[in-house]
Amino acid sequence: MKKILLLAVLFISITAFSQKKQHPKTEFTTEQKTQLIIKKMTIDLDLTPKQVAKITPIVVEKASKMEARKAEFKSKKGDHKSKRKILSSDDKFKMAMAHLEEQETLQNKMKNILDKEQYVTWKKMHKKHGEKRKQIAMKHGDKKKGDSRRERNHKHEEPKA
Repeated sequence: MKKILLLAVLFISITAFSQKKQHPKTEFTTEQKTQLIIKKMTIDLDLTPKQVAKITPIVVEKASKMEARKAEFKSKKGDHKSKRKILSSDDKFKMAMAHLEEQETLQNKMKNILDKEQYVTWKKMHKKHGEKRKQIAMKHGDKKKGDSRRERNHKHEEPKA
């Protein structure tokens, strides 16, 4: 009996200490985020002070929209699934179109501010950032961003002629 109890205590203590410690995630303010983004863009794209002055309001606007979406998501996250509104295909289409229009607007603004070489570099940076977000979403099990089991099974099928 003592051996079983000792083994149980040993097992519990080993599993408790073997789990990864999670460090608290540091949250920056919107102003801090925008300053970091602008500084990184200035370094990566070699921006002039005039370009920085033109890009700053765009980055501030985008960061504030993201904060608003984040707050909205957190408020909805607390709701139970039964209370959540299920989006129709029309609503999803409208949301997707709005997102794409925002992206198009951002690209047009950046194209007007940056020169050709800077714009190409910015597009590459923007694409890498999107890929990182997809990888993070897949890592956290977001089925919308990653492949679903059904999609994985159908990938290897040959198209019917």
